[in-house]
Amino acid sequence: MNILSDFQILGGVRHSCLIHKHRLRASNFPAMFNDNLLNTARIFKQMLDALQALQQGHNEVQIEMNDSRLLGFQLNEDTLFVLMTEPNINQALIGTAIRSAAKNLIAFAQSDDGNIKPASALQPSVTMTKHIERTDSNVTHGTDESEALKPTLKQIIRLLSEQVGPAAQILFKREYVIWTNEGEVSTYRLPLLTSRIASFIEHPEKRSHFLLGASDLINAATTTESSNAIH
Repeated sequence: MNILSDFQILGGVRHSCLIHKHRLRASNFPAMFNDNLLNTARIFKQMLDALQALQQGHNEVQIEMNDSRLLGFQLNEDTLFVLMTEPNINQALIGTAIRSAAKNLIAFAQSDDGNIKPASALQPSVTMTKHIERTDSNVTHGTDESEALKPTLKQIIRLLSEQVGPAAQILFKREYVIWTNEGEVSTYRLPLLTSRIASFIEHPEKRSHFLLGASDLINAATTTESSNAIH
């Protein structure tokens, strides 16, 4: 079931399930866990309701276990997404993926058709290459520079994928859209984009490796621009 299995590409995610109005709508947990999952969901819901009553604004809770962790994310009032993960996971990465998938997860949970073919949770149908190559309607400045930056942006995606795997496309797309909305698409603003992306890499050495590699790519792009301007 793609809508759940996509999350397992993130690394550290063992199983996940989708619960809507106290019904298990989708799950890739072993069947023996199903009854316990509904009980766990009730506990998560009680905890989340208590936090909301205290005006804490939280929409996620977690339970630490011996060799794993249970995470519960409240997608809306009636829908809960539960994951079993390894103890040490990149929670920023998981949170970003769930926010990106929330619309599809809720739509599937609310559907009456039990045979519905779910869309991919992480929406990989539009690759990052196509996303970069098309003219984004949100970009109002720097169209020519955006075209010139395509090779550098593709290299940054590849560099990021070395650290976080297939999730690189999800992270880059989210931060790239925010970055373009905040200002012009230009080489001198690239460090802001790469520093934001780097915040999702938890391991310090991997984060440093990404930032150093990205800096080299940006410097190379700047040198090329300067050379072209002279000629």
